[in-house]
Amino acid sequence: MLVASVVLMLGVLGTLAVFPQAIGTAHRSSHMLVLNQLANERLDALRALDIGHADLSVGVHPLQVFDSKGDRYYPVPGFSEDYSLRWTVQAGPTDGTGTPEPNIKTVVVEATYWVRYTAGGVPVENDGSLGTRFQTYVTGN
Repeated sequence: MLVASVVLMLGVLGTLAVFPQAIGTAHRSSHMLVLNQLANERLDALRALDIGHADLSVGVHPLQVFDSKGDRYYPVPGFSEDYSLRWTVQAGPTDGTGTPEPNIKTVVVEATYWVRYTAGGVPVENDGSLGTRFQTYVTGN
């Protein structure tokens, strides 16, 4: 009876040891789901704009802001400082000579969780940082 109890206890403890890892995986998955949704929504909104819109001007959008600790990030309206959302617009793609194609812009949207940035926009990841990145082209007449 004692041996059976010990074997049963080891089985139960082994099963319980998996729960913290499963909870961590579930948290990461939920954050990635939010990041993918944020990036896709921003892509859809940018595709709906006229190519001359300010949000499609060449450069990085929006401007960086400082969180409560003084670190830089790109704010996401309605979300905590842990989330950042930025998009980079470039002229082009380029033709064979390196000249950007007219009326086409390349847009890269990045959504991150728990990432901060340098003044130059270089991501600085922390332990547990997550991110997603999508690219599209926007055309005009």
